[in-house]
Amino acid sequence: MPVQLVRRVDEMILKGIGGFATRSEFILDAMQERLTELLYNVPEVELEAVGHAVTRADDSPALAQVVTLPAEVSPAASPPAAAPQPVTVVDVAETALIGDADGFVLDDGIDEVASGPLFGLHNRDYPSLWATAHLLHLTRSEPIPVAKFYDDVTAAAWEFGDTLAVIEQRTGSKTTALFPTNADKKKAAEGVFRQFAVGSVQRDGERVLTAGPLYKWGFARIARDGDDLMIAGTTLARHVIHRLRGLTVLEPHPPEFAEVFLSHLRATTPLDWWGFKELVGCIGDDGATRLDVVQHFAAVSDGWTENESSTNAGGYVARAREWGLVEQKQQAGKYRLTDLGRQVRDGRLEGENAE
Repeated sequence: MPVQLVRRVDEMILKGIGGFATRSEFILDAMQERLTELLYNVPEVELEAVGHAVTRADDSPALAQVVTLPAEVSPAASPPAAAPQPVTVVDVAETALIGDADGFVLDDGIDEVASGPLFGLHNRDYPSLWATAHLLHLTRSEPIPVAKFYDDVTAAAWEFGDTLAVIEQRTGSKTTALFPTNADKKKAAEGVFRQFAVGSVQRDGERVLTAGPLYKWGFARIARDGDDLMIAGTTLARHVIHRLRGLTVLEPHPPEFAEVFLSHLRATTPLDWWGFKELVGCIGDDGATRLDVVQHFAAVSDGWTENESSTNAGGYVARAREWGLVEQKQQAGKYRLTDLGRQVRDGRLEGENAE
């Protein structure tokens, strides 16, 4: 193994990032998650590493509102030192969600949505909300063919990923998670985005089966037009995305946005909401190590394997950090709840006790 890579792993362990006690534990976890990822049933796609991690680079600098990155300069032909260099300016405001509350909706679809929480390789919610906003824009007047939507949103995701890559390169913050950015493995990168950021649509005879975030959250439905399958956003999608107008890729997301999204999950997607509740309950007031969380999910799940428990626990940890429920950095090797995380644990989220 490359010495520099091993040293980076050791430095991460010494800093308490990720809750790993030894190098062997880290390597075993990495192998298990890679196998789970590669063997996951994504039709016609051989998965690559997603850039998914149980934790992120906790020591990365905060993301500035405006990031400037010097344009690339050929090493063989550097400009004179006195010559000004052009810069590429990336405004994080460009990543803000835009959603119109008005437009065509499809609430009575024919698809059967798979039950259960979201698989752990869905480790960010922002990409799925971005894809939902894109769907609402494409179907503002009428539904469109499913194949057209997937082709269009995938092409847009590549372009958007370039913008996020500039931010990521400048700051070190992981902003491209789930977006396709690896042009060398184009098919695999697109497969990961479609499967875990958007979701899947499959025919089973006359049945149409859907899975993944847009369908589980009630944001997209499928209709039939002859032999063609059509897709459009729902009333619920337009309502939620409109309330999330202005949400950017910056993490953690502001509490007012977190409460909108989490309240939506609590009210409409109980099996996904379950994962957040189990996580904050496990962490509690005393904190929890990564191993504590994995073991807790294994104990409360319905027959998850060790690999699935590790992957799914990691996905919920990453999403909980994204929404500001869990502190961005561990303390003494333990995850800790934020004030919002304690509200979720205690059942004090917006509207939770309205019933």
